[in-house]
Amino acid sequence: MKNFLQKITLIGLLMLFTASGGLNSASLHSAEKATTSSSEVTANHDYISMYENGSWIISVTNNDYGLSKGISSLALPGNPAHGTAKILNDYSIIYTPNLYFKGKDNFTYKVCNTNGNCDEATVSVTVEDFDFMPGPLNDTVTYFSDSSSVFKVLVNDADLYDLPLKLTIARDLNFGFSEITNNQEIKIHFTSYFLGKDSLTYRVCDNEGDCGEATLFINRHHDASSDILIPEGFSPNKDGFNDVFRIPDFDYYTNMSLTVFNRNGILVFESSDYRNNWDGIANTGPIKGQIVPKGVYFYILKPGGSEQQFKGNLFISH
Repeated sequence: MKNFLQKITLIGLLMLFTASGGLNSASLHSAEKATTSSSEVTANHDYISMYENGSWIISVTNNDYGLSKGISSLALPGNPAHGTAKILNDYSIIYTPNLYFKGKDNFTYKVCNTNGNCDEATVSVTVEDFDFMPGPLNDTVTYFSDSSSVFKVLVNDADLYDLPLKLTIARDLNFGFSEITNNQEIKIHFTSYFLGKDSLTYRVCDNEGDCGEATLFINRHHDASSDILIPEGFSPNKDGFNDVFRIPDFDYYTNMSLTVFNRNGILVFESSDYRNNWDGIANTGPIKGQIVPKGVYFYILKPGGSEQQFKGNLFISH
């Protein structure tokens, strides 16, 4: 009985549709077209407005149509001219402009649904200038007498984007002086012997006139359990080995005075700004300009700015 009633209902519906014009071939074609168009993809353009030196994540498919049953693929047919674009796992896209770029950019994406229908749209990007404030951070270094005296203080500083930068010394060392290298680094020169700490303050300014300051703290390394190593001799025979009287602990100091006497108390060498370079040639006394004879000599070394002095003897051989 149930099947019979269903058949009667179906026949009645067919008669009703026929009486009112019916579902002719044109009507069937329209219905079929509506079904097809609902599976087509329409990708709509997107816009990004952002500041320089950052990144922006955009869900480009949020305003697209025909993706209700899912996305089968999302692709980038070409790369932006002034940055990079990358598709993320959730079908969003992260755009990153080139460092320091400001202006207009764009890129195109192609999205396809699970029916295999696809469309493309463009993402237009405006990258605006941002007034960054330099954020220099303090540095602490250990200075070894035989180590490099150049320090890259800007490496850990923040927001140094508005190029070019200008690095200057706001407050110099207490026991020496410093200079700025061509690579925007700080080179230090100690003119006085000291143990402990010293410091300087530097200022970094960007192209827009924004500035910040930080301090470079310098710990001078010295092993308290051992004395400063002063060689007991050297051999100025020009063989390229141990040819000068060099005290490694004083490699980077200036304003040191050195006087050298022979065993008879005659002064054979003196310097008020010794640079670890005496090659055995007398610069005063009866043999001035000549290499001193082989034997034992006595020295007095006074680091500049210090009350301390070092006395000892050394043997010169040829």
